[in-house]
Amino acid sequence: MKKKCDKTKCPFIKEPFEECYCSQMNSHASDKVITYCGGNYEECDIYKKHIKDYGNL
Repeated sequence: MKKKCDKTKCPFIKEPFEECYCSQMNSHASDKVITYCGGNYEECDIYKKHIKDYGNL
């Protein structure tokens, strides 16, 4: 069972990357927007890819 993060929204949601789920707002991405952008962002592959460039937010 995956650990659920008890966090706020993804720190990139205000200025998302082109490949972010919240940038693609369609029916295929909506569940991922809720899951990752809405709180479990530390489990998101897109977040993991970009956080290396930003360090600790």
